[in-house]
Amino acid sequence: MVVAQILAGGGGYVLPLRTAYDSELLLQALQKFLRDRERVVVRVGPTLHEVRRVGPGARCSSCRQLVYGVAWPHGRASLCTRCACGSLAQARRVLARAA
Repeated sequence: MVVAQILAGGGGYVLPLRTAYDSELLLQALQKFLRDRERVVVRVGPTLHEVRRVGPGARCSSCRQLVYGVAWPHGRASLCTRCACGSLAQARRVLARAA
């Protein structure tokens, strides 16, 4: 099971990432953490991601939907939480098939 851990200013939050609902919970938690901060670190499995707050109207580079204030860096692009979690799920499936 993959777990997401939000790390910010001495506090944190841990939740599983199994379903689309879990991704929505992660988005809500990130929105709360990013109210006071510009950036937070999210650990998903062994990988660290620096997630940042963005202004209203920012869109995901993959699906073009609004990112609702939370952008995940992806190279030079930024992803919404749903696309970022979706790409993590795809990577897990590829790794599971390769094992």
